[in-house]
Amino acid sequence: MKKLLTTSLLGAALIAGVAQAQDTEQLRIGVDVPYEPMEYRTPDGELTGFDIELGNALCAQIKAECEWVVQAWDGIIPGLLARKYDAIMSSMTINDERRQTVLFSDPYIKPPSAWFAAADSGIDTVYPESLKGKTIGVQRGTLQDNYVTDTYGDDADISRYTTADDLVLDMDAGRVDIAFLDFPVGKSTLLDLIAGVRRPDRGHVHVSVTDVAYAVQRSRAGDNFPLTAAEAVMMGRWRRLGLLRRPSGADHAVVEHWITELGLADLRDRTLGELSGGQRQRVLLAQALAQEAPLLLLDEPTTGLDAASGALVITHLRRLADTGTTVIAATHDTALTAAADHRIDIDGTAPH
Repeated sequence: MKKLLTTSLLGAALIAGVAQAQDTEQLRIGVDVPYEPMEYRTPDGELTGFDIELGNALCAQIKAECEWVVQAWDGIIPGLLARKYDAIMSSMTINDERRQTVLFSDPYIKPPSAWFAAADSGIDTVYPESLKGKTIGVQRGTLQDNYVTDTYGDDADISRYTTADDLVLDMDAGRVDIAFLDFPVGKSTLLDLIAGVRRPDRGHVHVSVTDVAYAVQRSRAGDNFPLTAAEAVMMGRWRRLGLLRRPSGADHAVVEHWITELGLADLRDRTLGELSGGQRQRVLLAQALAQEAPLLLLDEPTTGLDAASGALVITHLRRLADTGTTVIAATHDTALTAAADHRIDIDGTAPH
């Protein structure tokens, strides 16, 4: 899989004067769902994600109640202008065109965009001439859509999708040659390919080890199973259990170690459905760490954690890396990227 990264600034959008016009006890916020990891629903239907958690925290700070209003992306600004909601928090890139219509907060995140193509696609550059006759996939109404239309509209076929999920499905099926997406959408697919849980429709992914631990985002892990936290962590030892699948004393010791290290001792007998989002995140991390694999993949490992828990996780990851474990993390956490030996720096060459 090939990728080229660019950056944008995201902020919250609102109509001038709306804060004074509305009752401050309730704030209606428009959001386009799904758009992982920024906004999505958990398997039990709960709305969560970076924007959702940030919005809820802001509402708590001003002692207001957040009401999230789901709106398709191509109608999200018209919905704001029609007063269907008071503000937008939905990974909206700040640009001059949108500033003519709405007000923006200060930027609160700087995510990349990325080009994604199969390794054997023959696409080595993204100049208009190299994409002539190719099919480019974008999400309709996004800045990526505008950029691709303006730059490649005369040379390539452009397929527009209501959701990024639909785009990814068509790319898997070979109906799209290359996609231009916010990187948070594409990074989970990259980790899936490395982990071997998803196979590329074209091209090859080479990983030199077969023992891989993968901590997915908690939105992708069901919490309706009647498992306790301790049982979920023990599942990380599954591949190492004997023929009878009975945990040994050593297996129990590893599980107890990570339950204790990640502050789960008091939660060990609670079912996953009884845990908060941050607690479930720690269980997923403990499960992956209990595998003791030479390659550890992490998708937004500190999302939903408080500052102390996030710092604790980063300390453990740094220690594992120092003792020989290869740790690959996709993250927006600047503290985690600061602790890394290597990172993909963003090349801000393409506006979007």
